[in-house]
Amino acid sequence: MKSGLGFPSYAIQRRGAEVTQRTRRRDSLFFSVALWLMLRPFGTIGRMVSMLQDLILHKVWANTNLLNAIREHQAAAGDPELQKLLHHTILANRFWLLLSLGLPFVQEQEARVPESLEGIEALYRETHAKELEWMSSIAEADLDRRLETPLVPGLSCSVAQALMQVCMHSQGHRAQCAAMLRQLGGEPPQTDFILWVKERPATG
Repeated sequence: MKSGLGFPSYAIQRRGAEVTQRTRRRDSLFFSVALWLMLRPFGTIGRMVSMLQDLILHKVWANTNLLNAIREHQAAAGDPELQKLLHHTILANRFWLLLSLGLPFVQEQEARVPESLEGIEALYRETHAKELEWMSSIAEADLDRRLETPLVPGLSCSVAQALMQVCMHSQGHRAQCAAMLRQLGGEPPQTDFILWVKERPATG
């Protein structure tokens, strides 16, 4: 699975401010819908389901904050190595998500790195939306289902283990991306799980 800009500086700043405002409005709406999906009453819900839902919500929040910070720094937004790492992270996320959902993963297509940060962000948004919709209705019994794939020969893991892999893999690469952002002169956002716990709206 292992897979700039030519505008005058004023135009860049003006365009960047407009994009940032639109992005913040979009992100606010996205998280409002996501929280409604994830925090609505589920009846009896297992602790494992609840914890995995929290980990996935945190991952989405942390990924979005990191992408926002990278977009707002011109050198980072156009850095090809950082873009490759961001793509690798969401590529792995998509692999396990699609496998868990029983959907096809077309490796040749998925392995293509988008030509811009905007294209990579679109992949993150699409993946996050599909993931949150699924996780909003996942049941305890779903977590025990076994997954096998010829792309990882000899592996047999549960859906729960695949979800943990996604969260831990993303966490590790976010740290690498944050370090690259700092080296390029940017300021990485704080993405600790406990900060997400502190900042998320109360559930009642």
